Amino acid sequence: MLEKYNNIDLFIKDINKLRLDNTKNKYVKSWYFYTWIFNNKHIAIKWYWTWLQIFRINNIDHSNNMDQKINDFKKHIKKSLI
Repeated sequence: MLEKYNNIDLFIKDINKLRLDNTKNKYVKSWYFYTWIFNNKHIAIKWYWTWLQIFRINNIDHSNNMDQKINDFKKHIKKSLI
């Protein structure tokens, strides 16, 4: 999946939707890996269930607390991209 975004709020909303969709079925847990382009920055995120393992912007690691509340997740992404 490679999508281009210019609006940070829409970008965060879509990332969070993917993350939440991964929690709907507690019996099927899988690794997910997505890449995007936001304002010419290459973003890669890999997670399992709600554990955020990789968060890279232009190949620089911006990972933090791996299992966090959704609001903290969104704030961290926004702060990292600004």
